[in-house]
Amino acid sequence: MPFGTAAIFLANALRITALIWIGSTVSPEIALGGFHANSGSLILCAVALGIASMAHRSTFLARPGARPATVGAPTPAAAYVTPFLLAVAAAMASGLATRDGFDRFYALRVLAAGAALWVFRRQYSPWRWGWSPAAVGAGIAVAVAWLLLAPAAGAVPDATAAALGALAPSWAVVWILCRLVGAVVTAPLAEELAFRGYLARRLVARDFERVPLERLSWLAVVGSALAFGTLHQRIVAATLAGIAYGLVARRRGSLADAVVAHATTNALLAVWVLCTGNWSLW
Repeated sequence: MPFGTAAIFLANALRITALIWIGSTVSPEIALGGFHANSGSLILCAVALGIASMAHRSTFLARPGARPATVGAPTPAAAYVTPFLLAVAAAMASGLATRDGFDRFYALRVLAAGAALWVFRRQYSPWRWGWSPAAVGAGIAVAVAWLLLAPAAGAVPDATAAALGALAPSWAVVWILCRLVGAVVTAPLAEELAFRGYLARRLVARDFERVPLERLSWLAVVGSALAFGTLHQRIVAATLAGIAYGLVARRRGSLADAVVAHATTNALLAVWVLCTGNWSLW
């Protein structure tokens, strides 16, 4: 506790100093927008992870015999949560430079999650991939529900449209392509691994890898969906989507089905956004 308190005090002092410097010399909009919103979360995560690492590795901070026997060994949870955590970290890092709510560096999320998925690709090889009409149907139903529950056009400020219009046409195309890859490929994989592959099964048993998806309880399905919902600005719609993806995964015991359903939803929403220009849905 003393180390953590001192570390967070010093980190906050540096954060406030940087906030003042950015606001006075670079851009007040960036200082009060992306930097202020994301820097606190980043330093809190950095200090928490640093203290946890020190506690595991330092003999000064650990009592004799208290160090877990598995320290340094690979954890099975890593393959499930690392892609999602790296995508979130990349989003917070790129968000430091935003001034209007538009993430110009969205490609960092795709690269971070994609790199982690590639590193752990062998752990995903036992998945049973296949075309499931139920998974596609669930994805379509979630997309329709997402559109029906969306705010009325114009009710939400559309910063994306204005920001894309200010970019050079070639860069706007690159951003849209990265957004499509993220929505249809990396986001469904990373999020389903974390929320249905890990969290839902972890709510059933500590040794989550021994829990078949067919054995997911309603508590596990709804609990992981609620956590999934808080990740999104539209909590109700995202929670309902999480429940649907959890039920799809439980139906055949296939996490790949949940990924397919999730990707189907995101693909349909992407088509809708590109056809209607309603960027607020993204």
